[in-house]
Amino acid sequence: MSTQGPGWFDTHCHLQLIDSADSDVRTEAQAAGVSGLVCVGIDGETSAGAVRSAEAATEIWATVGLHPHEARHLDGEWDGLLGLLDSSKVVAVGETGFDFHWNHSPRDDQERAFRRQIALAKERDLALVIHTRDAWDATFSTLDDEGCPDRVVFHCFSGTQAEARRCVDSYGAWLSIAGPIGYPRNEELRAAARSVTVDNLVIETDAPFLSPQQFRGKPNRPAWVRLVGEALADALGLDAKDLAERTSANAARLFRLEEG
Repeated sequence: MSTQGPGWFDTHCHLQLIDSADSDVRTEAQAAGVSGLVCVGIDGETSAGAVRSAEAATEIWATVGLHPHEARHLDGEWDGLLGLLDSSKVVAVGETGFDFHWNHSPRDDQERAFRRQIALAKERDLALVIHTRDAWDATFSTLDDEGCPDRVVFHCFSGTQAEARRCVDSYGAWLSIAGPIGYPRNEELRAAARSVTVDNLVIETDAPFLSPQQFRGKPNRPAWVRLVGEALADALGLDAKDLAERTSANAARLFRLEEG
């Protein structure tokens, strides 16, 4: 796989959590026309796994971060996360943010972890990968208070048209679109995607989670990012090949892959 030329780019997956060898996942993705992918960390162990996967393959990059579910472990995880940033394959901090749907970590801990990772992304000039669920007001307030990094992506965007516009207009953000774009009852998400320009959209699987409509109930795969892209192309009224090229170029800008 290569970031050059046409092909789908999976901006957010968790290879460490997929019940297959990296080599098998890569071969399958390559056969499906995937040009590259970003493996995302959610704590120290999975961030280290993301870095290992990225350093073993030219078409894989990594993020290092602490998910809001794990935010209560910030003090114990922080030094290990910092040590992983020395890898040249790390392109972002996160995923981090707020999850008020599950609240697996106390909200104060989520905020502290989010603020620290915002600062880290700015300090290291890395993109920031944001997870927000049932927490838009807290997310926007914290970004406004801390100051948003230059490059930020809202992973698995699930907001309204108004929230999509604020992400783009206030923060110059990218919205990462995942499998739910193709779910029959998710017209609100399709409307939100149409409310911004294609230049602000990227595509992800979040594998092994959030499988596209055709495979709901099964563990997701990076190879299926094409199905996400095709569903988005249909929602936008665009040619799928053109959308693949444009969203892959967006991913390269978001993560500064063209400089690597």
